[in-house]
Amino acid sequence: MRGVRCFRELSALDDHISGTVPGMSRRSARFWWALALLVSAGGAAHDLFARDEAVGWVTSTHGVCPGWEIHSRMLPLIEVLWRLPVLWYAGLPAVTLGHLASWIAGRYGRPWWGRVACRVLALLLLAVHGTVLAAFTVDLLVGRGCAELWGGGLGVRAILLPALAPALAAACMLVAARPDRRRSGGPVRPAMPG
Repeated sequence: MRGVRCFRELSALDDHISGTVPGMSRRSARFWWALALLVSAGGAAHDLFARDEAVGWVTSTHGVCPGWEIHSRMLPLIEVLWRLPVLWYAGLPAVTLGHLASWIAGRYGRPWWGRVACRVLALLLLAVHGTVLAAFTVDLLVGRGCAELWGGGLGVRAILLPALAPALAAACMLVAARPDRRRSGGPVRPAMPG
């Protein structure tokens, strides 16, 4: 019948313009996007509904703590980036915008634009929240004295736990927007001889 496509053709067309990355199953991309949204929403709920506490401590060290020094030098840049509303609420707006950009760009046949937008938003999240985790990890590897500079258990709860959800969400975003590893054109596996 004219104007009616069979289910197989519609399914192939939907796979082509669905917004998923070629070479990655739609289920895999949906899993990583759902995980990013869930982790970020959990972090936002913690930020909104956690009991407010005033946290402060005074520390001193008798050595060099490279993670703390790097974090202290990057703090002015982090404070500027923190003023972007898309990075508030544990990065939930950034994750949502990244998912929408990826989906809309895929629907219009330009999945590359969606991947670029998603990567930019994920890297902004990592610049703000991932640097704290990386600096603490460096100081934790250096020694116990440097880990105490971050405030001990109270510092972990006040500084590091709020940064964990957005950093994990950004990592999930980067995985969800990963490029196709297969070559375009030709079979993925060679055909069996005769």
